[in-house]
Amino acid sequence: MMGRTRDFDTEPPEDGQAELYEQINALTDEAADLGNQGRYDEALECFDRAIALDPENPDPWDTKARYLSMMGRLEEAVECFTTLTDLDPKNEAAWERKGDCLRDMERNEEALVCYAHAEELLGGHGDFWDEMADCLVGLERFDEAMALYDRAIQRNPRDGWIRLRKGEAYESLDQPDNALKCYDEALSRDPNFVAGLRARAQVLARQGRTDEALASYQCALELSPGDPAIWINAGVVLGDTGANEDAIECFDQALEIAPDDPTAWANRASHLGRLGRHEEALDSANRAVAAQADYAWAWFNKAAAEDALGDTEAARQTYERFLEVADMEPEGYEVEIAQARKRLEEPS
Repeated sequence: MMGRTRDFDTEPPEDGQAELYEQINALTDEAADLGNQGRYDEALECFDRAIALDPENPDPWDTKARYLSMMGRLEEAVECFTTLTDLDPKNEAAWERKGDCLRDMERNEEALVCYAHAEELLGGHGDFWDEMADCLVGLERFDEAMALYDRAIQRNPRDGWIRLRKGEAYESLDQPDNALKCYDEALSRDPNFVAGLRARAQVLARQGRTDEALASYQCALELSPGDPAIWINAGVVLGDTGANEDAIECFDQALEIAPDDPTAWANRASHLGRLGRHEEALDSANRAVAAQADYAWAWFNKAAAEDALGDTEAARQTYERFLEVADMEPEGYEVEIAQARKRLEEPS
């Protein structure tokens, strides 16, 4: 929820401008009220009307940019922040927020320039080291990134999110033990840090330490039972141990929370197939592809279920569809791609 806007520090308006300033402030207040009600498009219209009255007033540009950022319209937000920094080049918050948008768009070099501007305006006393480190990770400049994460941790030792992102950087470097060390340090300071528990569990699962992974997921679920991703990931780990019935129960819990989650439906289909419940598997796979038509894992499980039910022609068509989708992003599907191609090479 967005609060009321603040007025920029400006010179008192001349008498002839007082009415104009009142109109602009009324429009920005109306926009804030609309935003608080979730009526963001109407709020943006108010900002546009305020900007039209005085395009050189930075206040409506600032709040419009923040709304656009919150709505995920990052390109437009960057354009507004660019106008704002042109109007008010000493506005360090605008430089920072523009950097945040650019970082989220993976335009990391440009984001670093923005954070550097903000840091300079604050006389070197800013707090952007972790954001800058994130950008450096995106640019694969890992040594510089780790040094900045360490500086950020030194300044904010209780901020688990910084350690989390440092751990994720170590995962990118295929250093799971160092990643676990970061997650454990974060959890030693805040045992209820759900994101840390999730990240820890994922690394442990990849290392085959399933009991420890499940223990972390259990802790995370006790703290955040409404998070479908935790239920799904715990189900996958249970399935890896052969506990397919328990895994399906986890996927069902996820679907209680998010009925159209394609990952939950696709995993449900896979684990039902392992139990020989192929009709149910096909139904779940159909639900998965209906929820996300470009989800390769869903198409593979649909084809496998059709194959197991003896519907060879339908299975061949679905394997072809799977390959079309998987070829767009083949990493992680190497085994399934090989299986699908082999099946299609076999006579009908």
